[in-house]
Amino acid sequence: MTTSNKNASPSVTEREEDDPIIKLQPSRLEDYFFPTHRLKSRLEDNTKEPLVIVACGSFSPITYLHLRIFEMAKDYIIDNTHFEIIGGYYSPVSDHYTKEGLAPSHHRVRMCELAVERTSQWLMVDAWESLQAEYTQTALVMDHFNEEVNTKRGGVTIADGETRKVKIMLLAGGDLIESFKVPKLWLDEDLHHILGDYGVLIVERTGADVWATPSQDSDVNIRSA
Repeated sequence: MTTSNKNASPSVTEREEDDPIIKLQPSRLEDYFFPTHRLKSRLEDNTKEPLVIVACGSFSPITYLHLRIFEMAKDYIIDNTHFEIIGGYYSPVSDHYTKEGLAPSHHRVRMCELAVERTSQWLMVDAWESLQAEYTQTALVMDHFNEEVNTKRGGVTIADGETRKVKIMLLAGGDLIESFKVPKLWLDEDLHHILGDYGVLIVERTGADVWATPSQDSDVNIRSA
């Protein structure tokens, strides 16, 4: 025999799916839209440079560390840089990424959404990369975010009503950055594009020899214990 409590509070999932502000990412490319429900449209401090942070990965599944590195980066940026964060995004890879045990992309996107929508006020999940018909190089993913934020939306508004271009940066663990020196794993032009035109926020992980990797200067480096 089972009983139900009609007066019980709705679950987190029920609240999320009933919230008109939160629009879940679609599972088909033709239905895709760029999520902006937590993207600031106005810069709070005109002396700062607007910044959007992007993390690419399989997120199969998303973990506490994936959530934590964004907060670590945010703390560092606030305390040590001239940036003002206007949004952050997870960009799960498509099903065409060759990784053993990779969960279907729509499940990985949904797991990321469940992880951030009730635990963060500034993080979002973008399904564009996961919906592509082939594996998308990280440099092209960064171009996608730049197009959505700066080209289509004109950047961010400042106090005098003018707009300012938003800096897009890749957030990555030290193990990914260490892979930059693996021969033929990354295209040279992609590395120059990512490091030179966007920049990388590095969260060092134990065992990743980030600082032995030759690269161009990035705007910010983060080291964590």
